[in-house]
Amino acid sequence: MKKWQRSSMASWLVCLFCLPSIFTSGNGLIFDENQLNGLATIANKSVTNASQPVSMSVQVLNCKAWGYCDETPELRFTLEYQGSDSSDYVMHIQVGDRHYESPSSPAEIEVSLTDNDGVNVRYWVESATTRSIYGQDDFRMRYIKNGSQFILELLGDQWESDIPSGALIWNIFPPLEVFEDGWAKRIEDPDELDTEIDYTLLAGKLIWEGIVTPTECGDNGLLGNGAANTCGMEAAREEVIEWQNLHNQDIQEASLNALVPARLLKGVIGQESQFYAKWELPKEYGLGMLTERGVDMLLQWNEAYFFYECSLIYGADYCRRGYLNIPDERQAVLIGYIMKDIGTVDEYAVIAAAIYASCVQANYIVSYYTDEAPADVADYETLWRISLGVYHAGFGCMSDAVLNAWDEDSDTLAWENIASHLVGDCNSAIDYFDKVVNYSVE
Repeated sequence: MKKWQRSSMASWLVCLFCLPSIFTSGNGLIFDENQLNGLATIANKSVTNASQPVSMSVQVLNCKAWGYCDETPELRFTLEYQGSDSSDYVMHIQVGDRHYESPSSPAEIEVSLTDNDGVNVRYWVESATTRSIYGQDDFRMRYIKNGSQFILELLGDQWESDIPSGALIWNIFPPLEVFEDGWAKRIEDPDELDTEIDYTLLAGKLIWEGIVTPTECGDNGLLGNGAANTCGMEAAREEVIEWQNLHNQDIQEASLNALVPARLLKGVIGQESQFYAKWELPKEYGLGMLTERGVDMLLQWNEAYFFYECSLIYGADYCRRGYLNIPDERQAVLIGYIMKDIGTVDEYAVIAAAIYASCVQANYIVSYYTDEAPADVADYETLWRISLGVYHAGFGCMSDAVLNAWDEDSDTLAWENIASHLVGDCNSAIDYFDKVVNYSVE
């Protein structure tokens, strides 16, 4: 399957949110509440890009970046620099409205509980002589109690592969129950994807092709529409179960690589094709019923996927200009290159990448039409409903529905309001998410 991706120095320890107004550690860490306005100016200075001689890295100690903690978690910030002298540089860390600085590295911060919204963490390096700012980066952090346990959640590119699917795009903390054991759960073992769903259309195709022979069934086990009747389904059930679970490992690998939920990926395939790839429908192909226009949208909105696939044909230097900045004829070549994966084991990666692209489109739609951050107006499930609606019904359907559903006097973008504006050919998006989830878990 093709793959595309995504020393003995002083250390200090400080408890967030529980410090006095001014604190200085023996190693030079300084916190001063009265300097926040001036420090905000420093934090917002333009970042120096030339050569970047220095930066900062962050590492989680005592806990996973996204998981339950047996000990109090700590964040270790380390100065990364070229050369032997780092004395010219000061590390800055701002957690919420509190700012800390240290001329020494590494710096270890003990994390305290946050509210459900979490806090923003920003960090950067400043040159003491030139006042230039280097390596500025940020992430969101939430550390909350769940029953008798504590869970740490970090939303940042550094932990992209650990974050529940879509959450980093939308900068949102999902409900615990959804990613712990629900449709958004990260699947490590392909056997967790096993399902035993009576796909009657698939059963009908297996009978029609002679893979299953229902000798004791009337009408050869088939209904007039080609689906298996009750007897035919019973005769084909064992083969149907094997068929729908045959590529669980490919689905799991594609989902991890594309950063989408494996269960939703499997559910999309179940809903679109019932795991039968040879349906003869106008301009729709394969297990995910992909269209050439759908692949065009995939290449527009999933930049990492575009760059990987484009580089295989035209080279990395050429492809850095972006999909929309290459000639139409070369876009057509790329679309055809992707479409050739339909019907092969690489198709699972294409479908997964298309779902990820739909999440990016959902982010744009909500941000553009509400003029708000998606996490501020919609919950995690609603954003996934919009994303799968984009995959199934298209960008136009979902953008029109969100535009018409948004009420500036309201602070919430509710799915029931969006669904009420999905009319005509867009109507099938209303319960598409529910059907996918139904096919994703047994």
